Amino acid sequence: MPGILPQINKLAFVIAPVFWNMVYRSIVAVIVGCIWITFINIFDKYFSPNAKAGGIVCIIAWTLLLPDYGTNISVMKHLAPIADISYRQDYDVISQQVHIASQTYGDDMIDGLTDIQLMAKEEEIFYKSLTFDVIIPLLWLAFAIAGIIWIILSTHQLNKKIKTTAAPVDRRIMEIYEQNRTIIGVKKSVSVLFTNIVTVPATTGYFRPKILLPQYVTQLDDASIKYILLHELAHIKRQDIIGIYLNLILQAVYWFNPLLKILFNYQRQCTELMTDKKVVENIADKKEYAATMVRLLAFNTEKANDYRVVSTADSVKNMKQRIVNINRTDFFKENDIWIVTLYTLLLASLWMFFRPYNRKPAENIQPPDFDKGIYSTAVGQPENWSVHKLASADEKVGIICDIPDSWTFDADGSNITTSGIPTPYMAFHSYDSSMNIYENDQLIGYVFFRQFTPYTEEIPAEKYHETVWPDLRLSSMCIWDPFTSVKQWESGESGICDIYYTDLAVLDRDNLTNAEAPHYMTKGVLAYDKAKEYYIGFGFAPNTVSDQTIVQIADSIEF
Repeated sequence: MPGILPQINKLAFVIAPVFWNMVYRSIVAVIVGCIWITFINIFDKYFSPNAKAGGIVCIIAWTLLLPDYGTNISVMKHLAPIADISYRQDYDVISQQVHIASQTYGDDMIDGLTDIQLMAKEEEIFYKSLTFDVIIPLLWLAFAIAGIIWIILSTHQLNKKIKTTAAPVDRRIMEIYEQNRTIIGVKKSVSVLFTNIVTVPATTGYFRPKILLPQYVTQLDDASIKYILLHELAHIKRQDIIGIYLNLILQAVYWFNPLLKILFNYQRQCTELMTDKKVVENIADKKEYAATMVRLLAFNTEKANDYRVVSTADSVKNMKQRIVNINRTDFFKENDIWIVTLYTLLLASLWMFFRPYNRKPAENIQPPDFDKGIYSTAVGQPENWSVHKLASADEKVGIICDIPDSWTFDADGSNITTSGIPTPYMAFHSYDSSMNIYENDQLIGYVFFRQFTPYTEEIPAEKYHETVWPDLRLSSMCIWDPFTSVKQWESGESGICDIYYTDLAVLDRDNLTNAEAPHYMTKGVLAYDKAKEYYIGFGFAPNTVSDQTIVQIADSIEF
C-alpha cells in the first residue's frame, strides 16, 4: 500500500490541471451555449436546422475541445483563474521551508512562534492540496471512467435484449422498406425489427445498423410507415450514431457540470431536425411526412426511449418542434443569404467576447531577462554615491553595491536610532553576521548575511524567494513580506520588501502582548544567490531612507 500511494499522487498531479481546465471550459460552454440557445429560440422561425445544429456543434467543439485563443477583450478572462486552481507548488514551497528550518534548528525549531506558524501553514496547505490536487481530480476521473463503462454496458445490454426480444417485421413493412431504401441512398445492409424495448422508432448500430420499430407501427398506413423508415434510414445515412456516442462520452467526461446537459440535449434535438431535413429533400409530399409525426404522437406516451445509445425522436416536445420545422423548409431556401449573414455575425460576436481565455497569452510569455532589473532603465548611480564591498564575518561570501558616500558601517550592536525608533530585526534567530548602517553618524538600519540551503526541486522563479527566507516571511514579530523583485540573474535575484515589526524592548519591559506593543512599518532590501548559498538583507528604520534609494541599492547588488 505505501508504494501505491505515491503512484496515485503522481496520477492525481497529472490529471489535476486537466480537470480544472475542464471545469473552466464547461462553465464557458454553459454561458455561451445558453446565450446561443436563447437567441435561437427567440428568433426560431428565422433559423434553419442547419444553422441550429451547426451552431451548437461549433460551440461545444470550440469551448470544450479546441485550444484556448482568448484575448484581453474576452469577458471569460475573469473566470480563467478557475483553470489554474492548485496548491501543489505552494505545498512544495512550504514543506521545503519546514525542511530547511528543521535541518537548521533541529528539534528546537518548534520552540519559536515563527516555526509553529510555519508548521501550521504547512498543514493548512497540505489539506488544500490534498483536496484540490488529489481527491477532487481522482473523483472526477473515477466517475468519468464509470460513465464510459456505463455506455459500453448499455450498448451490450441493448444488443442482448435485441437478440432475445426482437423479431423480423411482417411482409408488408419489408416490402415498403425495399421499395424506398434507395431514396436516401443507404447502401449498407439494414435489419428492420419489431421490439418492445423502444416506445418510438429508433436506429442503433454502426457496422450492422438496425431499425427498431414498436408493434403499434403495424396500425399505421403504408405512407406513414414509408416516412418512418425513410427517417430512420436518414439517421443511418448521416451516421448519427457516431454523434450520439460522442455526445454520451462528453456527458460522461463532463459529468460534474449538470448544466451542460442543456447543450447536449439541444444537440440531439438538432440531430432530429437535420434528419427531417434530409428526408424532406428527397420526397415530394412534406405535408404527409409531417402528418406522420402527428400520427406517431397519438401512439407515443410522454416517456422517451429508455436506451440513450440509439437515434430516436427522444420526446413529444421535440416531435412537435420537428413538425413546425418541416413546414418551413422553403423559407430557409429563399432566405439563405440573409440567414447565413445573421448566423455568421452572431457566432463571430460570441467568439470575440466569450471565447475561452488563455490564462497565459503567448504575447505575455517572455523569458527571464537576467542581469537586468525592472528598474534598471529608470535608475542610474546618483551623484555622491560609490561602489562598496561588504563581506560576511567568515568572509565566505561578499557583495558589491552602490550606497551613498555619507553611509558608514560598524558592528557595535546598537538597535535604537537617535529618534528612539528601533531598527527592524530577524525574529528569534541569530544572523551569520551583521553590521549597523550609519548616515552622518546616525543609526538608520543594518545589513546582515545568512546562509541557506538551496531548494533543488522544480519551482516557479517568482516563488523561489519563499524557500530562501521562510523565517522572515512568516514571523509574528518581524515580517519581511511581500517581496518585489527588482533584478534577476542566473542564480539569484534582488528586490525590495515591506517590513512590519514590533518594538521588542517595550514589549519585554512593560510585559505587553504582541498586539499591545508599538508596531512599525518600513522597507528593506533582500537578495540571494543559489550558487553562493547566501542571502543578504538591508533593514532600515522608518522614514530614514527614500524608496528611490532602496530600489537603487537592490538594483546594484552583485554577489
